[in-house]
Amino acid sequence: MERDVDFIVAEYGPNVRSFMLHVLAAIAEEERLVISERTKAALKAALARGVTRKGKPLVKLGNPEQARRNREQALARAETLREVVEPLVAAGHPLRAIARALNDRGVASARGGAWAAPQVMRLLARLQLG
Repeated sequence: MERDVDFIVAEYGPNVRSFMLHVLAAIAEEERLVISERTKAALKAALARGVTRKGKPLVKLGNPEQARRNREQALARAETLREVVEPLVAAGHPLRAIARALNDRGVASARGGAWAAPQVMRLLARLQLG
């Protein structure tokens, strides 16, 4: 429109005057601005409530003591699984096979669910086997 090029908007057909297209474009631009403002306000309000963009509770960063405790617990849990995992790693089983073996034995993951390759990879890193 700024370069004075004729174009047709499929929704309105070829007989729409450029003035009408300018008005519709201005309305669309205003709506985009309103949507952006509402979205930013909603995200700011959610953050104030302690919720992240994905709806998970906001984790306060900067508590090294809690981080140390979490790390110790993860290492202790990993050590309890060493005798199950170490022979599988030594035999050259892939991560998915190790996850399947842990699930078949009824070993719950750290959050109580099923094992998958990424969790096994972190377990092996903690045990320094991977």
